[in-house]
Amino acid sequence: MRGIRRVGVTVCGLGLAVGCGSSGSGSPSAPNPAAPTVSNLTVSPGPDVSLVFQMSATDVQGDIVGGTCNLTTSDFNGTGVITGGPGVPPSATAVTVVCTVAVEPGFTGTVIAGTISVTDAAGNTSNILSFTTALPERTRGSS
Repeated sequence: MRGIRRVGVTVCGLGLAVGCGSSGSGSPSAPNPAAPTVSNLTVSPGPDVSLVFQMSATDVQGDIVGGTCNLTTSDFNGTGVITGGPGVPPSATAVTVVCTVAVEPGFTGTVIAGTISVTDAAGNTSNILSFTTALPERTRGSS
């Protein structure tokens, strides 16, 4: 059995609705066996005043690389393309997805709640995970 590999994605900046991609709402009436599954979400402060959303993902079709990470809050929707990290084969079926989100000036310290999911390259959307977190504070010297 292969170990879990890491893939990464950068999502639009938090606090700005302008320029972020949005997806339609709605969900299938029955689970799609081809859809990825996400679990074990952690949210932590990242470098350069960002948030890092990390979760485990499995995809039986092995096409999560090239898919998207989908972040939704009450103020905006953000999406970013999932790219393979070093050593991640394009057909990986078990990965760690890392979505990094920049925090814009004026929004630091704000508590946000939302959901996150992934969509594979074939367009199958995973289950949805919920989160609540505080945006990291800007420190002296941060731009």
